[in-house]
Amino acid sequence: MVTLTYEFGTGTQLDKPFLTQLQIDLDELATAVTANEAAIASLVSSFTAAVNSLSINFITDIIKQPQNQNYRIVTQLPYGVTLNLLAAQTASGTCTMVMTINGTPVTGGTINANSSLQVATMTAANVCTGGEQLIMVVSSVSNAVDLSWTMTFTRTIP
Repeated sequence: MVTLTYEFGTGTQLDKPFLTQLQIDLDELATAVTANEAAIASLVSSFTAAVNSLSINFITDIIKQPQNQNYRIVTQLPYGVTLNLLAAQTASGTCTMVMTINGTPVTGGTINANSSLQVATMTAANVCTGGEQLIMVVSSVSNAVDLSWTMTFTRTIP
């Protein structure tokens, strides 16, 4: 901690040694302030990262006998989210899944599901502000059984 104590009044001499010491003290004060700013910025960054890690959520389900139809995943989102990943796998057979927001396909939100795990990263048109519907469109079903899927999303924290 830097403490500056200077008394100005009758008899205070503003000579070169005094001004030099004042400059040194001001430089030390500036360094201390800068160090604290970095510490505060680091604390804010750590706090933000911690809050963001708490905001990652997921929805998962299994559709025993998938059909060529729309499956409403969420009727009305209560808060804003960003859709991140979609993963799917069938026990057997194949089908195509497309994640949509209010009927608009999410870029990167399409999977051709089969008996091997498939993962897609949703990259655009994947942000909801709240109030939207999430609908999964299943099509091209060919003897698909036990379609298990998981979607991750990050909650928007105001």
